Amino acid sequence: MARVMITNNYILFLEDDLDFNRHIRHNLHNWGPVKNKTVTLASLYNPRVRELACDLRNNARIVEPHSVFGSQAFLISRPTVEYLLRHWKKVDGMQDIKISRLAGLLRNPIFYHAPSLVQHIGVQSGVEAFTRPWISIRVGPLSRRNSAAAFSH
Repeated sequence: MARVMITNNYILFLEDDLDFNRHIRHNLHNWGPVKNKTVTLASLYNPRVRELACDLRNNARIVEPHSVFGSQAFLISRPTVEYLLRHWKKVDGMQDIKISRLAGLLRNPIFYHAPSLVQHIGVQSGVEAFTRPWISIRVGPLSRRNSAAAFSH
């Protein structure tokens, strides 16, 4: 089952079989592409996709849209989400293919955080039963339970 965390500037799209970096909130707040507001689509999980470029100083990799696979932990800007929703039916495939290919049409870099801030723990995922493109969860005040995934910048 995929989950979506909503903030002022970004949507954090998460699958259900993940283990989070203990300092994910701090790392996201201080990640160069987020601080510079250059993220349209970024992944916090890197399954060793093919890179176009590497920014070691900012812990960022830039990836070609057709190299993206998996949607374990996507950070998506609000304008990009609006674009994805308007064009959702124009691309065939599961959500990882639809999101990455449509975001690629915007001609902005697709970032991957390196090292990964999220690990895929490999248990049976509920994503096979996923029938709607988005499940919306409004993020209220942070608690211990949701503070790892929710943030705004």
